[in-house]
Amino acid sequence: MPYSYASYGVLGMAYMMQGRFDEAVNALEHSHALFGDFATALFDMVACYTALGRIDDAMAAADKLRARQPALTVALFRATTPHQCVPYIDRIIKSLRATGFPET
Repeated sequence: MPYSYASYGVLGMAYMMQGRFDEAVNALEHSHALFGDFATALFDMVACYTALGRIDDAMAAADKLRARQPALTVALFRATTPHQCVPYIDRIIKSLRATGFPET
């Protein structure tokens, strides 16, 4: 297994995009434990927990994301995401909405 928070984050994202949410959560939790300020891992944790129906965990991760990025909205996420992977963006937006982030 990797020892870098970024490596765990990328591994978690790959698992998430394959629908392997339990494995994704494991990798993303490792990433977050190594570097709790890694926003990408938090976004992906919110999405995976939401997909797994683990709403309390999704809300807890969303609260950490809100603390880190208090101005975050669905529109801001869409406008500032550096890549255009539509399935990824759609999954994150769905989870942001499910955990109460405002549209604008």
